[in-house]
Amino acid sequence: MIRQDMLLDMEMVKFSSKIEKQNLDDLRAYASESKKNISIVLNEAVAEYLASVRVRPTFIEASSEVLDEHAELLDKLAQ
Repeated sequence: MIRQDMLLDMEMVKFSSKIEKQNLDDLRAYASESKKNISIVLNEAVAEYLASVRVRPTFIEASSEVLDEHAELLDKLAQ
């Protein structure tokens, strides 16, 4: 989670993009409710999203290895 005072230590870059109106309305409402700057909410959301999509392939690969390694035992347990 990013605190507003931490933004002073970060290199911030202004950019432009498009977002669905309802998502922007929800973003603004959440930022207001949580008393956070929209930039902070966006930074947190992007960081969490990127962390989750980067973990998935690693997790899937590791799970597959474990399942392959213990396939015989898992077959016995399934019986």
